Amino acid sequence: MSRWPLLLPLLLLTASCGRHAVVGGATTPGGPGARVEGVPAVPRTEPADPPCTELGCRLFDTPQQAFAEVLRSNPKILGVGEWHSLKRHKGLASPVARFTELLLPMLGGKASDLVLELWLGTGKCVQQQQEVEREQAPVREQQSEATPNEFVLLGKRARALRIFPHGLEPSCEDFERVLRAGDDSIQQMLELTARMFRDQATSWFNINMNQGVDGMVVIYSGAMHNDLHPDHACGDACAFGRQLSINTGGRYVEVDLVVPEYIHDGPVWSQRSWYRYFDRTRVHRKTTLFNPWPGSYVLIFPSTPDWKPPKEPAGRSGESSSSSAR
Repeated sequence: MSRWPLLLPLLLLTASCGRHAVVGGATTPGGPGARVEGVPAVPRTEPADPPCTELGCRLFDTPQQAFAEVLRSNPKILGVGEWHSLKRHKGLASPVARFTELLLPMLGGKASDLVLELWLGTGKCVQQQQEVEREQAPVREQQSEATPNEFVLLGKRARALRIFPHGLEPSCEDFERVLRAGDDSIQQMLELTARMFRDQATSWFNINMNQGVDGMVVIYSGAMHNDLHPDHACGDACAFGRQLSINTGGRYVEVDLVVPEYIHDGPVWSQRSWYRYFDRTRVHRKTTLFNPWPGSYVLIFPSTPDWKPPKEPAGRSGESSSSSAR
């Protein structure tokens, strides 16, 4: 495979991404799922950051210092997962924007490839692609309008660092399986996404090994797909972490990126292993890094003290797990 793949138009974004170059024209990424609802804001207090000791927790002055701690594990494949930015998060820097500006430069000279959460169109099976896009419309409507451009910018910045960016390219048969699944189409989409990520990352890892390239393959996906220890009903069928750990002989590491203002009391957050150890009502001046299991990290950015969420329409509450993490 060439390390400078053919540039293709971006037609579809979903909950994850292959080794094709990333270019403009993308639609909104994010995991497919039920309609996203607004979540009321919670007043936050101003005391200094509370002690951080559970689940291997440590505090760092900057996100870069916390990310450097993750990189010390020297992974061959690094799975970065995010909870996607929604329209109600307007005014907050998104996880992908923070990764691009703060953390991506630290991968220069270390990473060889970046597999992105972008679905690429090849000009084939256009009708099936359009039908899948229509099915995903309710999810995309809830997501930040800036996200597509931010993902494209991430790919461009990676290329400038000599990190080769790639998106996912589903086949016509893949689209057909999703469409035939009917009420189970979301499940099919999630499983397809995880499989394409797994196959792409394994392919480039193997190429590096065969060519003697000492480079890291980085995946940027939704926070569902990179799990080493899935905590959702879809389990390993929708997550590539455990299989990639096997494929690399234990050299796979995952890190979730969390914007603290996104966190609320719904199950999408409260079921996380670290949730009860992080007080979302406080202003956090430092970066929090949890290490719940070997090879598994959660990086929570500092708070944005002056951010005020937009008012939500009456009667709207909750958020589906598929809408932001997936």
